[in-house]
Amino acid sequence: HFVGDGATTWGTAPRFSWEHWWDGWGDSWQIDQGDALISEEVLRSTHLRPYVGAVEAGVMTVMASYNSWNGEKLHAHRGLLTGVLKEELGFRGFVVSDWMGIDQIDSDYETSVVTSINAGVDMVMAPENYLRFIEVMKRVTASGQIPLPRIDDAVRRILRAKQAAGLFDPESAAPPLSVVGSKEHRSLAGEAVRHSAVLLKNDRALPLPPGVRSIEVAGRAADDIGLQCGGWTVGWQGGFGRTTEGSTLLEGLRATSPHQIAFDPSGHFSDIDRPDIGIVCIAEPPYAEGPGDHAAPTASDEDRAVFARMRERAESLVLVVYSGRPLVIPDLIDQADAVVAAWLPGSEGAALGEMLSGHHPFTARTPQPWPRSFEALADQTMAPLFPIGHGLIFNPHSASLETSPAQPDQIPD
Repeated sequence: HFVGDGATTWGTAPRFSWEHWWDGWGDSWQIDQGDALISEEVLRSTHLRPYVGAVEAGVMTVMASYNSWNGEKLHAHRGLLTGVLKEELGFRGFVVSDWMGIDQIDSDYETSVVTSINAGVDMVMAPENYLRFIEVMKRVTASGQIPLPRIDDAVRRILRAKQAAGLFDPESAAPPLSVVGSKEHRSLAGEAVRHSAVLLKNDRALPLPPGVRSIEVAGRAADDIGLQCGGWTVGWQGGFGRTTEGSTLLEGLRATSPHQIAFDPSGHFSDIDRPDIGIVCIAEPPYAEGPGDHAAPTASDEDRAVFARMRERAESLVLVVYSGRPLVIPDLIDQADAVVAAWLPGSEGAALGEMLSGHHPFTARTPQPWPRSFEALADQTMAPLFPIGHGLIFNPHSASLETSPAQPDQIPD
């Protein structure tokens, strides 16, 4: 999304009375599609940098973002789409709009079309009104509101991208659909899990020691692929349960651990004997875009109740967190003996079970600060619970545990 959508201000997401699509959804949006109220210096030094590298690497498609920059919609911003991206950075591919993105420019649809195309949008996503879009495009092109050289430029860019992708090469065959979800793909997805899960805290609870008598696992998320994947998985807002093929943390534990592992989503275990180790997996409900805009991202009451039951039962308690962002849970982190930020591991959740069992090391670090309070979400000057670059690093094969600050070259840009 070009550009600055990571800098939008809470409460600036607009409402559009002329877009019926917002009916029933509009109140959810608070920061997604909002306004980036930042200077050009900040925009360039922080938010433009990834696009510089992408263009240099030869990327051929860029999507205009829903957000605004200081009040002007990106879909209408000729200075950024054409002036900066195409002319200054030398981008030779095409700019595509977001879903009905041009519709937000003006209540007059013709004005929206003319403004967006002249600003630099080359391909328009018009899922619900494409016939109307075609009709308007023909009219405004014939009238000269959109110059023919601008149309030629857009077409040339789209054809260039297709040629680069080999779509005009008769010898270039599309890969078969069977490769999707193949063993190689799932292996790579598992590797991504192992490289992204961050060990936030560890009071000698991990890796799971070999001599324990019993392990109890609780929390619905421990055996729920939908919660592992989050939004934009099969459906827009994702779902619960086995929304796609894959494996779960629980399955990974049972496949790699020599221990007897009991599982109850709610943590209501009948065994009067307390387990040596308890593992609780909590998760944000799946979301995508505006429906995920929450002022106070934290654990649900249900997850907190499960955690409390397990904390009372287990001698040692491991907390695994599935989330698309850091959750404000300082109380749970303080009570747990070990905490893993697994983010959204996707379909191959078994890789997490393998890591807890000590078959793979934790090496990842936090890409952003982990806040200690809700106030810290709005005040970046407050000290975080965990800073950028935090992560406990251990190699289970050497039975060593290292806690070290990140070096400057290890901290993500």
